Amino acid sequence: KVDEDWTLEALIDRLLLTLREDCLRSHRQTLLYRCSNWLALTRNVEIIPKEVVLLVKIEDVALFSDMWDITEEGVFLDFLTVIQEQFFRKIESTFKSVKDFASLTNHIYFYLYKTFRQILIEISELTDIPLKDLLVVDTYSGSWRLEHNVGESIKGGSSFDMENQPVYISLKQSMYFIDRLMSHHQPGLNCRTESFDYKYKNLTELEHHHAALIDKPLEALLGRSVATNQWLRIWAYFIDDSASYFCRVTDSYSSTLYHVIFKGFLELIGGKPQSEVEEVRMTAIGIVKFLSRNDTYLDFDIGSELEESIYREQLGVLSYRIWESPCVSDIRELIESFNHFWRCGELICGHSYRRLFGDEFSHVVESLSEELMSLVKAGTHRSVRLADLIQFYRDYTNFVTDISEIDFKWYVKGDVVDDVVETCNRGILKSDGRETQPSGTEFFLVVKPADFIEELKEQGRVIPPHILLDGVPKLVETVRQCLATAPLMNNPRLRASWIVGVSGQLMSFIRCALLYMREYDSFDSLFQVIKNILSMYKAKKLTLKEFHGRVNILRNSFWYILHQHELGIERALEMYKDLNGGIDKGEIAQLKNSYEQYLVKFNEYISKTGGLTFKNRVNFIVDHMKKKNGIVNVLAGVSSVWSLWMSRDLFCNDKLLKPHCVQILCILKLFRFNKVIYRLIKHLCKVLTGQGKSLILGLMSAVMAMMSYDVKLVCYRKKRDKHNFQEFFKLLGIQDRISYWTFEDMCDSILTAEYEGKKSHLCHSVANTIILRDHVYAKKPKFCSFLRTVLLIDEVDVFISECYYGRTHGSSLYIFFGALVTIQERIWELVKKMKNFYYI
Repeated sequence: KVDEDWTLEALIDRLLLTLREDCLRSHRQTLLYRCSNWLALTRNVEIIPKEVVLLVKIEDVALFSDMWDITEEGVFLDFLTVIQEQFFRKIESTFKSVKDFASLTNHIYFYLYKTFRQILIEISELTDIPLKDLLVVDTYSGSWRLEHNVGESIKGGSSFDMENQPVYISLKQSMYFIDRLMSHHQPGLNCRTESFDYKYKNLTELEHHHAALIDKPLEALLGRSVATNQWLRIWAYFIDDSASYFCRVTDSYSSTLYHVIFKGFLELIGGKPQSEVEEVRMTAIGIVKFLSRNDTYLDFDIGSELEESIYREQLGVLSYRIWESPCVSDIRELIESFNHFWRCGELICGHSYRRLFGDEFSHVVESLSEELMSLVKAGTHRSVRLADLIQFYRDYTNFVTDISEIDFKWYVKGDVVDDVVETCNRGILKSDGRETQPSGTEFFLVVKPADFIEELKEQGRVIPPHILLDGVPKLVETVRQCLATAPLMNNPRLRASWIVGVSGQLMSFIRCALLYMREYDSFDSLFQVIKNILSMYKAKKLTLKEFHGRVNILRNSFWYILHQHELGIERALEMYKDLNGGIDKGEIAQLKNSYEQYLVKFNEYISKTGGLTFKNRVNFIVDHMKKKNGIVNVLAGVSSVWSLWMSRDLFCNDKLLKPHCVQILCILKLFRFNKVIYRLIKHLCKVLTGQGKSLILGLMSAVMAMMSYDVKLVCYRKKRDKHNFQEFFKLLGIQDRISYWTFEDMCDSILTAEYEGKKSHLCHSVANTIILRDHVYAKKPKFCSFLRTVLLIDEVDVFISECYYGRTHGSSLYIFFGALVTIQERIWELVKKMKNFYYI
């Protein structure tokens, strides 16, 4: 309501005041919305006087909110509370007008805080000192400080002089330097117009070069501000300052490589956008870790010559790749893979079996470490493609990590001691009841290795080998020796990539073998498998893609063979009966009888061909199937060929990859073998994801094709399934009878007919004969016959969805009519002249 006595000037003042209040309220609400759930920050935004609330930018609150999101409870949360309290008090006490105000936060502080937090956590883990003693925060006085006297001993023993440990020295140096950077960019200080003052410690001659790369003129940076450049520039300062110890203690060769690496880093980040600051930060931290962690191995008194050689190779690779690769993320991944490698070396040296078995098996640990290092040295070369090298190191770290986590149980035969019963009673040995007795020999688990070794020495007996522990170094040695004779290639880079690719695959294979093999299984078959598959590849009988496929099958086979008997036929039929209510005993008995017939025939095929080669075994089974009638016999023959094909690298009939009993029961159910009177009808069967739908469909397709049916198999991933079974179908000679389709492709194939010996789609035929009058066929076209055609559908739920079931399949064709161009041109001429569509 407006008073009639108000003047125009008073009215305008009133409107401006209302507008100001609304703006302040809206701005405060926007700030509160960005506060996340941090109560301390929310409280400060709520109580800040309205006279200065506009001085708080959304970027300021976003900075504190982002730091809070990555912080857990503890001293760092207290630290953030103090920092943001100082920021708000600074605004309230210093600035009285917006015109006096410049932004008091820089989001680079977020990345500095992440680094600061990461370094303090690593120092705490290294020194075993609580974080609250490293970062002392007083929330009452609103102050914080770093504790400089952090002790003289690292975790693991007070005899170590921490001040001389390279890792600690570098971390401490990094902590102090990040502290300087955080003080310069602290929220509440106007630092946007002031560059951080830094002079290089190791590369003073590069200052001008560095400035030319990063501090480019603003017009060359397309308007990018100086503050944005500083986001990248400080990480070059971070590397130079933190690596100063490395440059003092290292030799001239490594120091030269460091200079090359640093120059490459400057070249790498030159001109990079602000969005890559996190990648640049992680790369800088990785370089510092790599230099500080591994300069220990440059000392022959601490590390071996092999370790030093690997480290020098890594330095050389990094110095080469950092100049070659334009992508910061690639260099970051390479450095991370190197750092993970050295951490995994510590896992091997500190594994529990060194503590469990004492010096008795120390030679095994040393042998394993040496073989692994030799394998890595063979793969670390600058000629290897960067992606292959990174994957090789990942395979290695996964391999070593899994080895360190394996419980290397020691199993021995019962005749190794004088009185095995008495030894078990004393708790030194324990009978393993969960395993059978392979070869009629009972095995016992060594519960107390030290007492067991001492007892054997007292009895004058030979200490039996630890099969798993002794086998690992031999397996790695086998891989290394095989790779040492890699095939000669004209391209050195291709040969180097071959070495790391094959060795990475084999390490992954050995890792799965160790995870799933029984503790007293022999390693002889593994040695033979590795040598055989490598010899086939070297003889060019396998492509690299086929080699990877064969290794993947072997890798997955260990778990399958170990667990394939956990669910037998009896339990499977019980579950089938429970899931399908109302099943009578006669149906269960019929299914069981059919499965037993299948199993007898399957074992007969395997045993009769035991002494033949793989090719002859397949030929024998295929010829025998053609002479026998009955789906069960054909199913057994097809399954035996699939088992031999999948297990062709395992070399033993008792460890074949076989179709699971549940999968065979599913096929029998689809073939209606649960009924006394057999009749093939349309049918549905529910198979959950991961239970082998592809194998069920593949075996069913093979059975129907062997019985002279044409099989159309509609599936979601036709290329993958077709590729997986293509070789299997060729072994049976039925590849022309089985085709994989999608629903759309299958419909188009049905609409394809044969016209005078030539196949043509119905759309083309209609267009040619009716519309274009191009050709008139004298004879009636022949469409495909469905008399002996079987349709198998995967993902039937997709088929009966609204997208397919009940819908029509619409085929379209682009028809080119020369006269249409002339007609269209004429139409537009008429439009321009008449400007009235009614007369056209």
